[in-house]
Amino acid sequence: MENGITHSLSLSKPLCEVCGYTLSYLDSLQLKDVDYSVCRSFDCRRVMQKKNEMSDWQFKSHLSFQQKLLRDQQEKEASRRKHIVQATSREARENLAIIESIIKDRPDVLEGIQQVVVIPSGLSKLTIPAEERVNKYIEHLKQIIFEASELSDANEIIQDQHYDAHTRQLQLEQKFSKNPSLKSLSDQLCAMCKGGCCISGNEHAYLSVFTIKTLMDTNPHWTVTDILDLYISHISAQSVQNSCINQTENGCALPRNLRSDICNAFYCDPLKSCQKNMIDQKNIGKVIVIQRSNTYSSRFDLDVENKIINATVINIK
Repeated sequence: MENGITHSLSLSKPLCEVCGYTLSYLDSLQLKDVDYSVCRSFDCRRVMQKKNEMSDWQFKSHLSFQQKLLRDQQEKEASRRKHIVQATSREARENLAIIESIIKDRPDVLEGIQQVVVIPSGLSKLTIPAEERVNKYIEHLKQIIFEASELSDANEIIQDQHYDAHTRQLQLEQKFSKNPSLKSLSDQLCAMCKGGCCISGNEHAYLSVFTIKTLMDTNPHWTVTDILDLYISHISAQSVQNSCINQTENGCALPRNLRSDICNAFYCDPLKSCQKNMIDQKNIGKVIVIQRSNTYSSRFDLDVENKIINATVINIK
C-alpha cells in the first residue's frame, strides 16, 4: 500500500508554477539547473527567473500578480474563442436562411449554382490624408527607392515576404491565364468588398525595396526622381480613413504595376477557398455571394455585429 502510494506520486507530472499547466517531457528538460517548475513559455520563464533576484515575500507578491494577469488573459482568450464559435454558428444559420430565400425567389439559381462565397467589406469613410501621413509615406518611398537604386538587380534582395509574394503572384497569373472566368469572378468579388484587406497598409502600402527594384529592372530608363514623382502623383486628395493611404472610394490609387506584390497576390481566405474549389472549372456559372459588414480582420470583433449587408447572385459566363 505504502509502496503503491509512493509509486503513484512518482508518476504524477509537475505543474508550471506560473500558468499551472502540466509540464511535458520537453518542458522538464530545461529544469535540471533550477529549483522551480516552469514550462517553456517565455512569459512563464521570465517570471520564474526573478525568484533568485527577489526576497521570498517580494517574489511571492510578484508571482501572485503575474498569475492574476495570466488568468485574466486566459479568460479573455477563452471568451473570444467562445464568441468566435457562437458567431460562426450564428452566421452559418443566417447564411443558410439567405440562400434558401434566394432560391425560393429565384428557382433558376438552383440550375448551375457552383459556389457560395461569404465576403467581408472594406472601410468607406473618406478623409483628406493628414500632412503627417503624406510625409511619412513620402519618406518611406524615398528610403526604399534609394536602397533599390544601390542594388544591381532584384536577386540581391533577401528572400522575404515580398519575394514570396512575387512568386505567388506569378503562379496566380499562370492559373488565371488558364481560367480567365475565375479571374473575372475574383475581380468582381474584390470590387464588391472595396478593400476589406487594405486596412493594414497604413503609410507604407506594403511597398518595399523589392517592389521598387523590380520596377526599376522592368523600366531601366526611369530615374530615381521619375519613380518618386510617379508615386507622389498618385497620392489621392481623399483616402479611406484608418486604412491604407492609397485606398480610395474607387479602389487603390496606384495602378496595378506600381502596387506591391503582397497587394496584387493577396486574397482573403473565403476568396482563396473559392478559387481553390473552382480552379479547374472553365465555366464558372452562378455564384451566390453574401457580404457582411466587417472587414476580414475585424469579423469577430466583440463589440460589433457582423451583419449581412448584401446578398446576390453572380453569373460568370
